[in-house]
Amino acid sequence: MFIKISKAGNIMSNLFAVELLKQLEPNFSSVECLAKYLGFKVEKVESIRELFDKNTIFAFMRPNNLEGIFAYVTTQNNLTTKTRANQFKTFFLHATQAMMERDQTSAEVDFIIVIGKNIVIIFDSADYRRRLILTPDKLSRNNSKYLMKLTLLHSDSLVDNKNYIEDDFFGLIQLDEKFKTDLFRFAIADDEQFINKTRILRLNFWKRIQESSEYQRIIKDIFFKKLDQIDETSQYYADVISAVLDTLVLRYILVRILEGRFGYENETARKSVSKVGLGTSVDKTLETKAHFDLQRVEEVLSSKKEQLSLFDVIPDDINDQEVAEIHETQLSYMENVYGGDLYVSDIAKAATRIEKTLSESEYALIWRVTSSTNLDFDLEDVTPGTIGEQYEQTLKMSLTKNISGKWEYSKDNTQQREQGAFYTNAKITDYIIDITLGKKLSEISDKLRNASSTSQKIKILRSVLKLKMADISSGGGTFLAGAVRKLGNWYAELEKLPDVKPLLVQIREFGSVVDFQKFAVNQMIYGIDLDLKALIVSSFALTLESLGDTQSKLPELIGKNLIKQNSLISVVPESLKLEWFNTYKDTIKELYVEKKKWISGKGNNFAEVKAQLQLNFIDMASDYIKTKKYTKEDLEKTFVDKHIEILEFNLPEVFFDKDGNYSGGFDIIFGNPPYIQLQKKQIFSDIEKYIYKQLGEFDSYEATGDIYSLFFERATQLLKSHGLLGFITSNKYLRAGYGQSLRNYFLEKTNPYLLVNLGSGMFGATVDTSILALEKSHNKNELQAIDLVQRDNNPQKRLENMSDYIKQNKIKISYRKNESWIILSQIEQSIKSKIESVGTPLKDWDISINYGIKTGYNDAFIIDTKKREEILNNCQTDDERNRTDELIRPILRGKDIRRYSYDFANKYLITTYNEYTDSNEIKHPSININDYPAVKKHLDCYWNEINKRQDKGDTPYNLRRCAYMDDFSKPKIIYPNMTKYLPFYLDIEGFMVNQKCFIMTGEKLNYLTSFLNSNVFKVCFKDYFPELQGGTKELSKIFFERIPVPQNVQDRAITDEEIYQLYNFTEDEINWISSSVNK
Repeated sequence: MFIKISKAGNIMSNLFAVELLKQLEPNFSSVECLAKYLGFKVEKVESIRELFDKNTIFAFMRPNNLEGIFAYVTTQNNLTTKTRANQFKTFFLHATQAMMERDQTSAEVDFIIVIGKNIVIIFDSADYRRRLILTPDKLSRNNSKYLMKLTLLHSDSLVDNKNYIEDDFFGLIQLDEKFKTDLFRFAIADDEQFINKTRILRLNFWKRIQESSEYQRIIKDIFFKKLDQIDETSQYYADVISAVLDTLVLRYILVRILEGRFGYENETARKSVSKVGLGTSVDKTLETKAHFDLQRVEEVLSSKKEQLSLFDVIPDDINDQEVAEIHETQLSYMENVYGGDLYVSDIAKAATRIEKTLSESEYALIWRVTSSTNLDFDLEDVTPGTIGEQYEQTLKMSLTKNISGKWEYSKDNTQQREQGAFYTNAKITDYIIDITLGKKLSEISDKLRNASSTSQKIKILRSVLKLKMADISSGGGTFLAGAVRKLGNWYAELEKLPDVKPLLVQIREFGSVVDFQKFAVNQMIYGIDLDLKALIVSSFALTLESLGDTQSKLPELIGKNLIKQNSLISVVPESLKLEWFNTYKDTIKELYVEKKKWISGKGNNFAEVKAQLQLNFIDMASDYIKTKKYTKEDLEKTFVDKHIEILEFNLPEVFFDKDGNYSGGFDIIFGNPPYIQLQKKQIFSDIEKYIYKQLGEFDSYEATGDIYSLFFERATQLLKSHGLLGFITSNKYLRAGYGQSLRNYFLEKTNPYLLVNLGSGMFGATVDTSILALEKSHNKNELQAIDLVQRDNNPQKRLENMSDYIKQNKIKISYRKNESWIILSQIEQSIKSKIESVGTPLKDWDISINYGIKTGYNDAFIIDTKKREEILNNCQTDDERNRTDELIRPILRGKDIRRYSYDFANKYLITTYNEYTDSNEIKHPSININDYPAVKKHLDCYWNEINKRQDKGDTPYNLRRCAYMDDFSKPKIIYPNMTKYLPFYLDIEGFMVNQKCFIMTGEKLNYLTSFLNSNVFKVCFKDYFPELQGGTKELSKIFFERIPVPQNVQDRAITDEEIYQLYNFTEDEINWISSSVNK
């Protein structure tokens, strides 16, 4: 073997790998050398059906005699280090003929390998777009990611790292999908050097914008042309600048990807750029025209200083005229040949004008800085699906106001966290897309299989083209890009259906997988977000996902499919939208036509018609909800400031038919909405929350709730009838009190069909999360659920083979109105059913539950032993002392309560009660403080505080009115209002308790005390109470009264064994309870 454990061995192996690739030729000898280097047995593959020539395809067998093929390998004379990526698919398809002949799947064959001159391409056997391109140059780099990945493919490494796993359900041995994903993953966010380079670029451009009148004029001309001057304090200004600079950064990535895919060898390129020598890439051409002191460049790049001076780096030698020609030609070429949102939007126009102001040396320097030199991998190898992670990184470089109110680039992702934005794990993204879009596509596939005629099949295929799907808080577009991939995979499945494949070419949009994906990007997939940068990154991600092998114009999506606005509400009351839309039906019909013209490039009146409609509705809505507190002018300003528009008017093709009739909405919505508490005043103003309530008319609106709850309801509003919704959110709504209205909304107005509890640690978010998928229809009581936390404590292990695991282990579950959503196993459901059938809810018992005394100012009314003695000693007579002694009563707090006992902290309550009538109808007058001079003297020390407190009685000296004051003198069960441990104490000593406790009086208290302290209660009833942060349970009266407890028993202490008999638990159920006690 070539791989050794020692460092020296690693170095030798690395050098050998580089030399190996330098000597590679497209012949069998090179196949053998590569097999030997990787440690695989090689076999020649014969064609069964004569699909390929003899000795053209070979097999590397899996290590340790594992069943299956590591790779089918072929050689290609046309493959060199200069071959463009748009030719790779042909090479891939040749080698996969061996798989096709043998009906092998990607679970049985790991990779496809193609060997050329000094180059090896390793493809994922399931998708030619996932590939690892290896050349001597790539392997030679410092910290080369390519070399690291090649090393992982050694046979002994695969065995040692246990990369081959047995499928849990089907018993197949296959390569771990996570290993494959990591192998092909090249994420910009993983390369600290590139992040640092782009950080420096932003800082220098930002510095230039602040200092240069020319740059400021560019910004004003495009974004503030209707104003006398730029409002540099506005958030809009910061958003624009940030988006412009991110556009510049993303361009440098895009150019490298397009160069790698198409180069400049085609006819279009030869006509426009060959004269300036762009034969291979901008980078290589500029290297010959401008020479820099690389040490000086690296000094600037490695500097930690905020005041960087990148543009001060001057080349040692430069051909200004030739660089100027390259500068002008390259920009023009990208605009005219490719276009797309990075080159044609207003943001792009500003970026282009800024780029054109650069001197020749600055232009050459920027390309030098952003080149792949010294990076861990080439920019052209960036994985499209990871572009959303670049958005997470750009958030770390957002313009935020400093203490002095000036904009500066932030260096961390605090803003992201405050905005409740969390990057979603790719496995979770794909799974949510699978249970929504995948579910819809599976239903369509079933219809295709069952269709009896060709015309029916074609009609069904055409119906797919009408699907509309969206992420209404789209962020960097990870869900949108995932939808493009899903549609591509579905197309590949269609090609396997012999009676469907011939029909695909009859429909233009189904001509190829790329044709289908491009159509989807332009006419099926939508994203809405408040952050313009997010939309730019989304457009970039969608562009790369749908990039084919033929050079063509890139999509222009911003403003068409990608909308910058607040998606949470529209400027129309939800209950009146049909009425209001109908009033403007003719104008909406015109809007529909104008949008269609705009998309096809035949008109530009859409913006004008839309703007007038928006103004009309803003006027109507502000009139409808205005109050003395929130004036019409205040409301209209908030609509503008918070980007609250009418989403339906931005996307008339989704919500209206050609005659202007409201026709529904999206077929599918998926995403990861923000997690922000509505109480956060720094994010949500009072007027904004008022607008949400009045216009959104949300059933689930709770002042203490979270905005993701409203996103659930809003997304449902935006769906067509029978549309599907899949969100990952915080799981607090499943049990929290504020989530009750949302849970009831799901039960009463939707059809939830899948609930997956993910727990904590899924994707960096500190909250526990869950996935909920639902259909917009009546509740069919078909909800299935699973708690992945019960699978494994390790968050990543919960996600392994997640889809299959859920499919095999999910259980049917049913919830009732007003109850918490707890995901129970079959045995837990059986226990719950018995508990509910045998028990009687405590609200139907002859008991009372009340909270403890609220003094309004504890420092005055709750005293320690020393102060109690001091007050008693200040009494002037024995009579006063005796009365005062009775007035000052021992008090227990929530933290003092133990199971069957208490820890007395020597605290006492000055019980200057207000008038009350006891249970015997005896009236007790309010305590007159003048009868207790020593107590009055003590309380007078706190006069200012007790006088202004809210919780006071007839006088500041009296406690607030308490109708159940005599309950504190009765036998009572005391328990904390919030606790992890569920302790209950039966008090017969007459303790007072503070507001951190509840007291229970009434019947069978001995029995209830033992029942509440039992293992059965601890295990089986804990989920009746909502869980707060840190696992604390909230034991509020509203939850406690629902507890079903067997009532037909004597009032005596009862054992766990006797409780088991009361419920008729089986041995398995008893064992489960016993094993769960200490969990």
